[in-house]
Amino acid sequence: MSALKSFFKDTVIYGMASVLPRVINFALLAIFTSVFNTSQFSSQTRWYVYAAFLNVILTLGIETSFFRFYTAETNKEKIVSTASMLLIISSFTFLVLGMVAAPVLTVFFGFEQTVFVRILVWTTVLDTLVVIPFALLRVSGRPLRFMVLKLSNVLFLALITVVLLLGIPYMVSSDMGWSQTLGIDADYKPGILHIFIANVAASLFTLLCLFPEIMKIKWKWDKDIVKKLMTYGLPIMVGGLAYAVNENVDKLIIPRFIGEDANGIYAACYKLGVFMTLYITAFRMGAEPFFFNHAGTTDAKKI
Repeated sequence: MSALKSFFKDTVIYGMASVLPRVINFALLAIFTSVFNTSQFSSQTRWYVYAAFLNVILTLGIETSFFRFYTAETNKEKIVSTASMLLIISSFTFLVLGMVAAPVLTVFFGFEQTVFVRILVWTTVLDTLVVIPFALLRVSGRPLRFMVLKLSNVLFLALITVVLLLGIPYMVSSDMGWSQTLGIDADYKPGILHIFIANVAASLFTLLCLFPEIMKIKWKWDKDIVKKLMTYGLPIMVGGLAYAVNENVDKLIIPRFIGEDANGIYAACYKLGVFMTLYITAFRMGAEPFFFNHAGTTDAKKI
């Protein structure tokens, strides 16, 4: 029973880490729809869709694979370091390729500016680098720090977003001399580029916050562990891609057949249903490390 109480406590904390950021993002939706037209909101949505696909590919299913072998292996340091190094390799390989191929990807993704793709590449790379540190917090039973960092990320994102979309335009329009003092262009207009800038800034902020965990990693490479992680993780990555397609491909199909304006309206309305997914998200985040941690106990099936 104590194990289930622990599971319930972790689920509640992970639930807060899932619910509160979505509440904040839900509040930001009001800002987005007031600042951007429907076509701009559609472009922003497509950027997030591609980010979701890239995150699944770059993580290689290693997060769940990490939980599986962290509890089973006696040398846990090798699991942490090898999994981290795998994602570092995948991230920086993608970073180089993404920067080189940015002009081609801009046309393929249908974006207006190459800088959109460059920021997308950097954001997904930074998000990939924090996967194992966050997973380590979960598997080592530190849900409170996990929640604080997740909330800090979205609060920082919200702050930068409000400043770029509302704060700076207000300073420019108020004609109080603030914009000139800060060197802000008098023709400053908020755009979706500022949303992407806020995202990459928040991702970098989170990586810096996780430096204490990263610095504790004792870097060791183990070929046998690589094989185990990849064998277990790659099928999970394929499943993750299927899930990403089911969740997001509609936002790519609608603009092609109906138009960007219709997609912008649809995407904004779609976000209204986000709260329906919160419970299962909270349960899953508590369940993955819980199940693997208790898999080897005598009463595992009962638990």
